[in-house]
Amino acid sequence: GWVARNRATLISRRIYPLVFVWHTDARSTLAGAIEDLARAHRAAGLFDRAKDYLRERLDDLIEPAARAAGVKTLWDEIKENGLGASDQGGAARVAAEALADLSRRRGPPIELHLAAHSAGSIFLAPTIALLDELGAATGAARWARPRVASCSLWAPACTVDLFRATYLPAVEDDLLDRLAVFVLDDETERRDTVGPAYHKSVLYLVSNALERRLRRPGERNGVPLLGMQVFAEREQVFGRADARLIVAPGPGSGADSHTAFDDDGATRRSTTDFILGPA
Repeated sequence: GWVARNRATLISRRIYPLVFVWHTDARSTLAGAIEDLARAHRAAGLFDRAKDYLRERLDDLIEPAARAAGVKTLWDEIKENGLGASDQGGAARVAAEALADLSRRRGPPIELHLAAHSAGSIFLAPTIALLDELGAATGAARWARPRVASCSLWAPACTVDLFRATYLPAVEDDLLDRLAVFVLDDETERRDTVGPAYHKSVLYLVSNALERRLRRPGERNGVPLLGMQVFAEREQVFGRADARLIVAPGPGSGADSHTAFDDDGATRRSTTDFILGPA
């Protein structure tokens, strides 16, 4: 998407893209499952009986039903496949091994910039530590290993726990120079939809229904995800000079839905400028 449309511009600015095409579009996959579930509920008359309730009550119906119907299993598989890309023979590891070897042979370390949207944040989560590990295995000093100069995450679907276990140590240990996380503001997140059946964003669906526990009645939020403003703003790392939190729509991004980040011109410009750095 974004890289294909902007390849010439990126190369003109000496940004040379290496792209992973992950054939699991998490939002579309989950939306399809939710639509199947909604059709079944409509056939059973459940939606008709709930038609006079607020949209929140419909979502309260969808969330436990989605979990019970196996949508959580689908999300677990998406996460497992994403993290597995860094295992032996996985695509992320194959690329990291090649980059570590190239960095060792060419002399000056390769400068890398990571970017991911939604579940791509899970795919990339182990990559920074992996690059350092592989660089060490070549015998290169840390300064000669591939250097991750920036990482930009658009509406990341990773849990805050995964963020704290992977991205955060990379910032604190100087394996990652600069981090930018783009999120929707909470009001916009709550206006987004997953198909016509679920009346919040896909991150709300994941947080409330598909992670380690189901949101209980009366709770406003479920399991913390990094890509949700209500959780991201609690992370102290964004008080550092080398970590930015960009809330959309607003300065830096005009995205107004979960899927809008890669098509938004302001987001693309902000990400490109962030890769190029203050100089």
